[in-house]
Amino acid sequence: LEKDRIATKEKAEQERLEKDRIAAEEKDKHERLEKDRIAAKEKAEQERLEKDHIATEEKAKQERLKKAMAVAEEKAEQEKLEKDRVAAGEKAEQENLKKEQIAAEEKAEQERLEKTRIAAEEKVKQDRLEEERERLVAEEAARAEAAKQAAQERLEEERLEKQAAQERLEEEREWLVAEEAARAEAAKQAAQERLEEERLEKQAAQERLEEERERLVTEEAARAE
Repeated sequence: LEKDRIATKEKAEQERLEKDRIAAEEKDKHERLEKDRIAAKEKAEQERLEKDHIATEEKAKQERLKKAMAVAEEKAEQEKLEKDRVAAGEKAEQENLKKEQIAAEEKAEQERLEKTRIAAEEKVKQDRLEEERERLVAEEAARAEAAKQAAQERLEEERLEKQAAQERLEEEREWLVAEEAARAEAAKQAAQERLEEERLEKQAAQERLEEERERLVTEEAARAE
């Protein structure tokens, strides 16, 4: 009977140790799977943020290029129109001068005094042409300065928009980091609670085994008595 009791006790102890080992392996496996899942989720989130960031930069770059092309096309069109206008004015003025010169040459022999008056008028006209040319040059310089100022203002607006977008991205990144930290803290708390529950269950099982062992000893002592 003593040998059977000892054998039964050893067998029960072996079974308990085997169950504890299997439970520990299952627990380790579960923890590894949970860590792998969290790591995969974090990696996917990082990839999504990177894609969003790249897409935002690409979109901003395309918009800047589009605005720059529109400004360049508008400036080229304005310059072409201005050149056409100046060329037309100069051509008309040259034609008028040519006609007046021909008329003056035809009358040169008969109206020498008239030539002097015509020469004076010609000089006045040349002065007016010079003044007109200087006015056109000044207007062109003013338009160029205004275009330059507008371009600088657009560049500043683009810089501010880019800065605002960067700040929004930074706020979103901080929010995601805080959310991830909160989730990690919650997962840690849940894991600690599960560990505590497992410890209490193991303690209860140990107490039940101790009670069973004491009952068996008592029964064995009673049978022996």
